[in-house]
Amino acid sequence: MVLKDYFAADLAAMISTDEFATVHTINGKEMKVVVDEDLYKERQQSLNNPESYFPATISYHVTASTFGKRPKVNDIQYYDGKKYIVFDAQEDLGAYYITLSVSE
Repeated sequence: MVLKDYFAADLAAMISTDEFATVHTINGKEMKVVVDEDLYKERQQSLNNPESYFPATISYHVTASTFGKRPKVNDIQYYDGKKYIVFDAQEDLGAYYITLSVSE
């Protein structure tokens, strides 16, 4: 087994609803994602003023094979029926890490 296979197995376990993932509807398609609630809290705390505005409201991990083409910054995305703007989208080891901000 090569290193890539180990990462694929770890990713499959992480995205399992038996472990960390929950099912959400993204752009009309149900998929398993791991929501990162801690990142938002960390970013808020890192600012001098905890009441400061930080536009990111949802960050999540999803497998690239489930999601499809990686979204681009400023793309519109519907997450559980609510409209958001892609604030950031990173790809790493077969998964995307997507951060959404409120659509104004």
